[in-house]
Amino acid sequence: FTAPALELGCGGGIVSLACSRLGLDILATDNACDALSLTKLNGYANSQNIRTQHLDWRAVPSKLTQFGLILGADVVYDRGVFKLMQ
Repeated sequence: FTAPALELGCGGGIVSLACSRLGLDILATDNACDALSLTKLNGYANSQNIRTQHLDWRAVPSKLTQFGLILGADVVYDRGVFKLMQ
């Protein structure tokens, strides 16, 4: 898989870490800056350089075609997210 991958709502970065270990070029995103810091720390602790970027789902760039794979795990547990879906 050669296209970059995007993880939405990375949290602690477990999905991004697994993707990075598999050789994927992954960009981990989250709305919480603490989550992005934790993802970076987990990457360093596991000898993986994971790129991170702040992303608010309420203002997602319309052009995500650069990503060949978009991943999300445990991204709809917050009741506030459901308001966006109505």
